[in-house]
Amino acid sequence: MTVSEISAIGLPSILIPYPYAMDNHQFYNAQFLENKGGALIIKDKDLNPEILAKKIHSIFNEDRKLESMSEAAFDMNFVDATENIVNFCYKTIEKHRLFHLHDDYPN
Repeated sequence: MTVSEISAIGLPSILIPYPYAMDNHQFYNAQFLENKGGALIIKDKDLNPEILAKKIHSIFNEDRKLESMSEAAFDMNFVDATENIVNFCYKTIEKHRLFHLHDDYPN
């Protein structure tokens, strides 16, 4: 959810995925943003004050870095994600209902 929320508003970020999440999904979700240029990743095992400070420093000392990360992080597909999921569910339920409508009638 965090990556989708970051993408919905275009928030540049430093992400530290929880290493014990099922199927390492937090890392792969963070990698999606990092590959787009919208985030930096620090692995939990590598996290220390010096590494964090170096990442923060790299973001704030490069011209337009925050702006470019924000643009890269933004993804219009996540803006209306909840509404899109709800609409998809309603359409699926309606198709299922119509498909099985004929089940009530004897042949």
